[in-house]
Amino acid sequence: MGSGGFVDDHFDLPLMTLKFEGQEIDVCGARAKVRGHKTGEWRSIISDFLNAEVKEVYGIKVPVISKEDLVVYKMILGRKVDREDVATLRSKQ
Repeated sequence: MGSGGFVDDHFDLPLMTLKFEGQEIDVCGARAKVRGHKTGEWRSIISDFLNAEVKEVYGIKVPVISKEDLVVYKMILGRKVDREDVATLRSKQ
């Protein structure tokens, strides 16, 4: 498990990564910066908690980014993994 700020070529955000049964789960703050794949410019992303989906995780209700907002976020990033995620998310609508 890691925590603290995370910065690379694509992200600048507060982040905690958990690993549960082989699955990595990223937990990040409401504000982040991501580099857009089309322009290379950093864009501020602010999570809209009013649009979040509330999910129960081990008996605790937590806000989770909506599928629509996640698709927008991943389209901005535009990495191969993001395009694959978007295709999967859209196929489950």
